Amino acid sequence: MTKDNFESALRSFCRMVPFQPFLIELVSGERMTVTHPKAVFLHNDLVVFTSPRKRYRLFDSSCVAELRDPEDKSGA
Repeated sequence: MTKDNFESALRSFCRMVPFQPFLIELVSGERMTVTHPKAVFLHNDLVVFTSPRKRYRLFDSSCVAELRDPEDKSGA
């Protein structure tokens, strides 16, 4: 995913009213559930994710495969 596409998708998911948790899936298959709109942000190409346990994960926006509703099991 390009930085611009990630930034646009992230903005859309984080601005939902009311906020709904969503998944970030990396190209490796790893998934992270975003439970708060400020739990993830983009700094240049670097994505900073904070888990509910206050653990941090940093990754490049190009490593993101998709953002989606956690209820969507199809991945489509």
